[in-house]
Amino acid sequence: MAKLKLGISDPRCPFVFLSLTAIAIAVATFIEKFIDRPTALDLIYHSAVMIAFLTLTAISSLIILVKQTIWKRSVLMLMHLSFLFIMAGALITHLCSSEGKAYLVKDVIEFRYAEEGTQLLKNLPFELTLLEETDTSAKLTITTDGKQEEACIYVNSPLDKDGYRMFITSANTKNHVVTLTINHDPWGSAVTYLGYFILLLSILIYIIGRIHKMANADASAKKKVAIATILFIVADLAYCMRWYATDEPLPPVLRTSWLAVHVSIIVIAYLMFIVMAISSIVKLAKHSTDTRFETNLLKIAVPLLAAGIFIGAMWANQSWGSYWQWDPKESWALITLMLYCIPLHSSLLGIKGKALHLFLAIAFISVLITYLGVNFWLGGIHSYMNI
Repeated sequence: MAKLKLGISDPRCPFVFLSLTAIAIAVATFIEKFIDRPTALDLIYHSAVMIAFLTLTAISSLIILVKQTIWKRSVLMLMHLSFLFIMAGALITHLCSSEGKAYLVKDVIEFRYAEEGTQLLKNLPFELTLLEETDTSAKLTITTDGKQEEACIYVNSPLDKDGYRMFITSANTKNHVVTLTINHDPWGSAVTYLGYFILLLSILIYIIGRIHKMANADASAKKKVAIATILFIVADLAYCMRWYATDEPLPPVLRTSWLAVHVSIIVIAYLMFIVMAISSIVKLAKHSTDTRFETNLLKIAVPLLAAGIFIGAMWANQSWGSYWQWDPKESWALITLMLYCIPLHSSLLGIKGKALHLFLAIAFISVLITYLGVNFWLGGIHSYMNI
């Protein structure tokens, strides 16, 4: 048996570290389910091993980008570099940020918050006084060096003050108590958001380029693309219309235009993964090695999934004050993205024919876990079973 040689410059290296990261994240979601969240955070999410995996993925990816001269293809280079910025921002956030809870009682001055994980009390550079509250908002007085100002915090609309982001976690209108989550991340979010901007810009340019390429195809191919596009959009609209076809009110955090944008993009990507899985299973049964259809869908579905995830992250930052919580839904969406990045680079990795079909059929399990497994079993802040 030939020995497996895998160096840092081997094209397979980033995907090995990416796969190990995905496995670790998956294990963490089960630890959170069967033990508790702090254990999952300590053992995996915030561990040195996770940082090492992500760092090695970034370093080996950068080496491959240079080695494969992908810098000559500007859009793809920007798309890949955006992930490096996002990972760098996440590392800075992990090392330099602080997050915790402040408990405000009406007419009582508060100037500290309890840091998450340690419960140590940290001082704020200002004082907060709760004036009045509802289930979805809080009116405050903020005192800085003796100067007072009034401000309001609403669900989906945090308050920014001197580098601190404050948003409502819960409100007890009976006892006039509001719990605020306070996030202080002076550098990490800026780097991460730069990565988001580069990613969304490169995806937009990339998809426009793919559409232009399809427009120059033969009439038969154009017809197939048009039909597929219409079917995906109709199915997506039918899925999203269920929010408006029920008398049940949406939770306050979902009453925003972010919902339609984020979910629509994600659902279209998932629909494409369903089509790929079915097509792959059929072709495996027929012993077909033709992967052109699945490869073309991958080149659209994976960027769409990436865009949907990071639009969701921006929504989370707007609603919860933090763009990533390692919630099971977030974790499994990221695992799904990592898995489908592997067949997307099949030409680099030498995955083709029946092997690619088999991979796409098996990878769809992660989509099922992300969509159904989290909602009905793993739970978390993204679990909306009745919606």
